[in-house]
Amino acid sequence: MGLAQLPMPLKLFDFPLTKAMATGNDFLLVDLLDPALAAQWKKDFGHAKRADLVKAWCDRYTGLGADGVVILEPDPSTDFVWDFYNSDGSTADMCGNAARAVGLYVSEKTGRNKLKFNTRIGVISVRVQSPNDIEVELPEIKEEDWGSEFDFIRAGVPHVVIKCDSLDNIAQLTTQALAIKKMLRFAKDGTNVTFLRIITPNHIQTKTFERGVEGFTRSCGTGAIAAAHSILRGKENQPLQVDVPGGRLSVVWKEGKPTLRGPARIIGEMHWMRDT
Repeated sequence: MGLAQLPMPLKLFDFPLTKAMATGNDFLLVDLLDPALAAQWKKDFGHAKRADLVKAWCDRYTGLGADGVVILEPDPSTDFVWDFYNSDGSTADMCGNAARAVGLYVSEKTGRNKLKFNTRIGVISVRVQSPNDIEVELPEIKEEDWGSEFDFIRAGVPHVVIKCDSLDNIAQLTTQALAIKKMLRFAKDGTNVTFLRIITPNHIQTKTFERGVEGFTRSCGTGAIAAAHSILRGKENQPLQVDVPGGRLSVVWKEGKPTLRGPARIIGEMHWMRDT
């Protein structure tokens, strides 16, 4: 038997990663809520820095491929707490699409359709009607700055919102996004840049150049909220349809808080391969 015919046994870590997607935004979910899984995680990956794992896993050529990683851990005051990472290993306070994906995962695991979880910006509420209808309620937006060239809105994470007549020229939008990100006022924390096109008073289109991914993604939930806030300025009970490259979202303000609705999907289970 030649070398090319020799069987190559796979040496996989036992800990399972769950891949989930929400309007084209994909994530790897790390479930540490189950004590047995938490023990396996400690055995397989407890020695490694989380940021290093995230960068390796999220690489779309040498890794598993994802826009981010969400680590779910027990929390005494809510259903769980999450530790969220962008694909470059940096942390982020919030992600609307990940919240829907996580909500669907935990709902399917527990059978509960109403959940609350802790983040760096506070408690997030999720209501799962079906995989195609998941609603996330974020805390009230408290930081905003209306300008002539762009609006700045912190919808859990910072967003510069720019109104455009067309979102078709990606090269031009990329150049504009990179120029904004280099501005002195964003030097410390960085910013996402969301481009907005108004279709009708109740229907908009957005594309977001995401901080931590450093490129345009298929969808950005907080970007949709920031763009909606740029249009609605907090108007209550006025749903706004938001088209993103990966699908369609809906944003509405209820009692001062923005809610984001849209679909999510669990894709499958994955295992990282050992080096030796």
